[in-house]
Amino acid sequence: LVRRIGRRPLLGWGGIISALALVLVALGAASMEPKTLLLGICTFILVYVATWGNGYWVVVTEITAPGGPDYGASCQAAATATMFAAGWVT
Repeated sequence: LVRRIGRRPLLGWGGIISALALVLVALGAASMEPKTLLLGICTFILVYVATWGNGYWVVVTEITAPGGPDYGASCQAAATATMFAAGWVT
């Protein structure tokens, strides 16, 4: 998917559609409509997994690969640790 569409459009459109899905979740929760809420949650999960879920790993690998074998693995480990730490904080 990343090779077909490209990183920038994939992450850009994924972010926009994910934000709209979260707005749908908020509207469903505010209006107490379970179908709208479920549609927003399912849309967000589907779009996030298809775009940002794997797009992050592609970007991290491409950014840290020029460091070569000496620094590439340690940079990827630091980026992964930062991502997981941010996940725990949020």
